[in-house]
Amino acid sequence: MLDIKDFNPDIMDILSREVLKMINDGEKGWEEMLPEGIPDIIKDQRLFGYSRRNKLK
Repeated sequence: MLDIKDFNPDIMDILSREVLKMINDGEKGWEEMLPEGIPDIIKDQRLFGYSRRNKLK
């Protein structure tokens, strides 16, 4: 095993299940919890239950 040395400790409290639930429920704020560019991929490919209709909630 190798230690992970290059990480951001400020984001260690972000849980993938929480982000996935936010996406699926159409909640705001999940985009800021992900690395740059990833929210665009999720939106463009409508992954993890993302729907443009959710954005209108």
